[in-house]
Amino acid sequence: KVLLGGTLPAGGITVRFAPGRYEVRETIAFDRNDSGEEGKRIVYRAEQPGTVILTGGKNIEPRDVKAITSAELRTRFAGAVVGELREINLKELGVTNYGRINEAGFLRNYRNPGLELFIDDVAFEISRYPNKGYVPVGKVNDKGSIPRRGDKDNRPGIFKYTDSRPDNWKGSGDIYVSGIFSAPWAPDTIRVARFDKANKTIYLSRPHHYGIKSGNEYLNYYYKNVLEEVDMSGEYYIDREKGILVCYPHGPINAETTIEVSLLEGDLLSLVEASHLTFQGLIIQAARGVGIRMQNTVNNLIEGCTVRNVGNVGVVMTGKGNGVLSTDVYN
Repeated sequence: KVLLGGTLPAGGITVRFAPGRYEVRETIAFDRNDSGEEGKRIVYRAEQPGTVILTGGKNIEPRDVKAITSAELRTRFAGAVVGELREINLKELGVTNYGRINEAGFLRNYRNPGLELFIDDVAFEISRYPNKGYVPVGKVNDKGSIPRRGDKDNRPGIFKYTDSRPDNWKGSGDIYVSGIFSAPWAPDTIRVARFDKANKTIYLSRPHHYGIKSGNEYLNYYYKNVLEEVDMSGEYYIDREKGILVCYPHGPINAETTIEVSLLEGDLLSLVEASHLTFQGLIIQAARGVGIRMQNTVNNLIEGCTVRNVGNVGVVMTGKGNGVLSTDVYN
């Protein structure tokens, strides 16, 4: 519109993207000054649908995905699984912002996750134990403070663990427990401050909203972000101090394999008070925030696009007359 002196031609404008992968390091933002007009839409279209990728991630070359050779690291894993694992030295590749694990839970403000891994466009999961199901909350030593009742002394809970698996873990600085710790409608994820392995006790880093309880079958949890538990294909772990990512690929890594890690902290595509815009045939992926956010917008259309592998919500819309048509949104 600026190039045209603020006047759109009859029929509007179409901007065509050539096929390719475009790495986005700042949110692509549109506001009211970027709007089309009634009968004069501005259309952003892939020349060939499905061949234009707008990504908030960084491509990792297959040659940078290596077998684990460090003796110290290999000793952290049991049995033959270490032969299936691969490591990526993110720090050597210039990636140093790994973000934080999202402590999602009841009445917790949602925060974008940290760096995520995608291989052949499949999202990997942070390592956990057990791989399926949960373990029960053991005897509670201290239920901690109960913010729901106005208790603001911020005293974390302390409870016993009932299985011996944590005794095998060497590190505990970035391990989380995720599950139901009191009210069944209030799941939570809390970082473990430390393990007292001699007494099989977990000290949490902050209180749970309703305090810690045990004794009912629904009071159970799983451990999240444990290096030694990268033991199933599709899992990964990041050593945030050393900048090393360890993963268990679904299959061999070869020259045709695509590997990507998410970097963009914010939303990939943002429309604020914009109107009469259309986006066609684009692939939006690998942002830590929202894929496409439309806020107080009017008559915008997402058509024939793919929104995938984003850390927050795929598409958010507020306003009127907006639409999403023939678009795949997943992961």
